[in-house]
Amino acid sequence: MYGGVTAARRGAEDAYIEALKKEPKLGPVVCDYYLKLRSGFFGRSYILGQYASQRPLDMIDAYVFSLLHTWWMENKIVWCQIYAGAEPNRDSDIEGNQAILDGLGEGFHAEFWGQLCDSDGTLWWDGALTLDNVSSYAGRRECSVFVKHKNQIPLEVGTTTFDRTLWHLGQQQFVARWPYGDDWISVLHVPYPEEIWPAWWYSAKRPRISLLDSLRTT
Repeated sequence: MYGGVTAARRGAEDAYIEALKKEPKLGPVVCDYYLKLRSGFFGRSYILGQYASQRPLDMIDAYVFSLLHTWWMENKIVWCQIYAGAEPNRDSDIEGNQAILDGLGEGFHAEFWGQLCDSDGTLWWDGALTLDNVSSYAGRRECSVFVKHKNQIPLEVGTTTFDRTLWHLGQQQFVARWPYGDDWISVLHVPYPEEIWPAWWYSAKRPRISLLDSLRTT
């Protein structure tokens, strides 16, 4: 169980070591990310990953977060938020979480089953979904992507690791996050994975998402 996620962690460790060999100055940069993560500097880091108190962050977590955060800031990860109306309960409360998810807005659907699989559940929607760059939430819309996706996407509820988020984005180009303490579900999407993905994450043979439209401005 969680074989893919374990492989993702192992891949991240190998990538970090190789990156340090090529560019030793990367170490202090990742260390700075690590210290800022611990201090709460990144206010929305819980969307990309949320850790239990008994699972302390380490430098590999900081390295993977630095990748995700950079891609997000560079509009290579686009996102939208869906109002859930309540924060999630513990994974063991399957009926309670499902009841909240059953109340999502029209056109959105989700199924929750807890942490016995590679994700806590799935999310899907009818028609097309608009995803924006992170700056649009501060009033600056630089990039919008309109997608139709026939398949269900992984839903991660509560705690999850940065490498698990990266793994889902690498496998399906999508992940939905519903963190503890948040009454919004965030949908993250990599519309052009070949622009950012290392070879061990991305396969050109993987089916692509159908892009209805893509608007980019600088």
